[in-house]
Amino acid sequence: MRSLKTVIGAVGALLLAVLIIAVQGRVFNGTSEVRAFFASFADRAFSYGELAQLRTEIEALRAERATLIEAGIPPFSADLRKAPVYSRYPYGVEGLLTIALGANDGIKEGFPVLATPGTLLGKVTRVERTRSEVVTIFNPSWRSSVQLGTNGTKALLEGGESPRLTLIPRGKEPSEHARVVSVDSAFPFGLFVGASGAVMDETTEPWRTAPLETPYEESDLMEVLVLMNFP
Repeated sequence: MRSLKTVIGAVGALLLAVLIIAVQGRVFNGTSEVRAFFASFADRAFSYGELAQLRTEIEALRAERATLIEAGIPPFSADLRKAPVYSRYPYGVEGLLTIALGANDGIKEGFPVLATPGTLLGKVTRVERTRSEVVTIFNPSWRSSVQLGTNGTKALLEGGESPRLTLIPRGKEPSEHARVVSVDSAFPFGLFVGASGAVMDETTEPWRTAPLETPYEESDLMEVLVLMNFP
């Protein structure tokens, strides 16, 4: 008859063998999973274009933040209220939007309206109980003072389907794609409006004109931001 010590030793050896087999199976499976994981990266082409786009978006957000601070609006301010835009499809008046906020929400005539944080779009012109009308820079009646570039050149922004910069002093023409900001007293100082296009060569006129380029299309706007508590 075998001794108790011999039996215990045999059982221990058996358990050890089972444990080794289990561990080896887990290691082999884990190795396969690791190989598959890295193979997926090897099969996936790295897109430098996507990385560049991400960097551009980050810089745009930084510019928006700087614009808000310059205009005296803290980023993520409670004074910025999101407002859904009613559809005008298939008809609509050029440069006029109707938003789903009204007097019940604290909206008042004259409140600035932004396309994105820091980017001027228009202003509230009529308020009803649950909705309001907004006139934008794409309306032919729009007129406001703006500043071009960094040299302080002033111009008049005239609205329309294609807004333009007028009354630019000859000899002070901005470079193409120069930054355009609002300096009109009806809005916070320094709100971004867009960029100047190529100056039109009108040799017989004492003033120069340039198109305004905006970073958005008015027809694409699904919601806007209303700057509450202004001025």
